[in-house]
Amino acid sequence: MITEKDVVNRILTDKNLSSSSLDFDEYPLPHPYCPPDKNEIKAIILGADPSNFSDNGKTKKVKYVFDIVNGDKRYFNSINQNLKALGLGLENIYAENLVKNYTDSETDSNPKWEMFADKWLPFIIQELDVFDPNRCIPVLVTSKKIFKYLFNPDIIPGSISDYYNFIKHIPIHSGINKLSRNLIPLSRSYHYSLKIELWERYKNKIIKIVGGNYE
Repeated sequence: MITEKDVVNRILTDKNLSSSSLDFDEYPLPHPYCPPDKNEIKAIILGADPSNFSDNGKTKKVKYVFDIVNGDKRYFNSINQNLKALGLGLENIYAENLVKNYTDSETDSNPKWEMFADKWLPFIIQELDVFDPNRCIPVLVTSKKIFKYLFNPDIIPGSISDYYNFIKHIPIHSGINKLSRNLIPLSRSYHYSLKIELWERYKNKIIKIVGGNYE
């Protein structure tokens, strides 16, 4: 059994990573979001990490990932709008970050993000297996960084656009990614909002998958 403390200790003893990680006492790890009834979970929302500079250029601390509970709607609004388009609410999702700690760089500009992800990946796999041991619940991947990282090294992932346009198909099979779960790209970009008619087919496909229909 891997604990959060185990992962934190591994980061602290890695000089390359500890120098880029914010102080764990000052910046506690955000909690994952879990609904009261785990039996109602239909999808897992996976974010990259909590790092930000949104408090007047300083890092804002959040209690829950995406600041979901009584928090700043900026972090979760685009995802929430997509969830509504899919007919899902907070009672239907489990939300977590792949990298749980704050760092001194935002995701896209962090050259060490993949190294942090390597440290956290075994814990995240274990965490999700607690409430979904059969790995039936699909993972909605919210950023390109996570998307590319999760593919097995011998697999060419293609672009997010490839999936939205059905050049490549969802779900991305559990056998070719590091989580060993079915993955679905769900971009936070406005361009890929599921409210846009262009993505109606993609939206309907996700609805079928979340409902257990993988045809």
